[in-house]
Amino acid sequence: MVGLADRSGYMTDRIGACFSVEDRSRKNGLAGDLGRPDVDNPPDRFIADTSGWMMVQGIYNARGGERYVQIGNFQLCDRTSRKAVTANRGDGTLRNMKRKGDADLDPDRARGLRRRLLATQAYVYLDAVSLEPIAAQDAVRTLSQEDACAKDPGRPQETDDLVPDPGFDRTIPAHSSSWKNATGGTPDFEEGRTGIYLYSAVNADHREYIETPLKERLDPCGRYAVRLRILRKESYAFAVDRIGVALAEGFENDRRRGLLSQPLRWELMDAGVMDDTEEWTTLCGSFEGGGCADRLLVGNFSSDASTTIIQHDPSDGPFAYYFVDDVSLWRTGTIQGCTTTCPEERPGSALP
Repeated sequence: MVGLADRSGYMTDRIGACFSVEDRSRKNGLAGDLGRPDVDNPPDRFIADTSGWMMVQGIYNARGGERYVQIGNFQLCDRTSRKAVTANRGDGTLRNMKRKGDADLDPDRARGLRRRLLATQAYVYLDAVSLEPIAAQDAVRTLSQEDACAKDPGRPQETDDLVPDPGFDRTIPAHSSSWKNATGGTPDFEEGRTGIYLYSAVNADHREYIETPLKERLDPCGRYAVRLRILRKESYAFAVDRIGVALAEGFENDRRRGLLSQPLRWELMDAGVMDDTEEWTTLCGSFEGGGCADRLLVGNFSSDASTTIIQHDPSDGPFAYYFVDDVSLWRTGTIQGCTTTCPEERPGSALP
């Protein structure tokens, strides 16, 4: 629980928590956590109440061995929002001047100094800090091939596949590839496969996504099947249980590294952590309707809080990194009674 201190001159929306194996109370012990809170208060949710308490909560996926928690503002100055409690204009100017005068003339010099300092700070009180387990590590299961794709339909005929290069066979040179980076990440486009990270321990909710145009726009009345294969790279420390396929119309890369909010049509969810580093795992699913989408995107569209994350060797790379291959999408039927149609196709929206 947090509350804004009376006489605090500013309010902020930033407070969070970091967890560690070692004690970081020594000088500069928290420097490595700046910009990387494990749990953080959402932006624009300002701590503004001086007479009550506000709850800040979140979910932390433990890596194992943590014994300490640090609480504070872990965001850098240019990522921290603050507002004056009393704006320095109109009647607020007089109130601020009176408050400053009261602090300057306070007969208790120590109290006056504290009040002057408070007027320059966003100072909050903490209470009722708690941490409760919501799942045990031994309850996390590993994804099996049966759960990933009980009845593998196999790759469709090339003429039926709406993905122009399902096997990433034409990604080199990059300028001639139909597959592109969909965000500000740096996917590794290799011949025959592509590598992306589905979780980052460096920055909360950072992801990599890849996207490709489809051979034709989807039919809102269509039934579709999706299939892909994944393999976790062993030299990275983390494994997760989420990957999905989103479909978009007229997608444009905005170069951010955060979560994409595209219409998700299929997602591996609650089936187990993708942890196999030796054999490829085939994922498959189906969905009805895809709007009038002309782009397909692959990645983890779920937040860190909604993703099951396990850590292996802490000395390995700080990502859940996976190879992706054989991404296919094809039509399997039509929704009975559906009459929805797409507007006239825009030039260049899909592959000819």
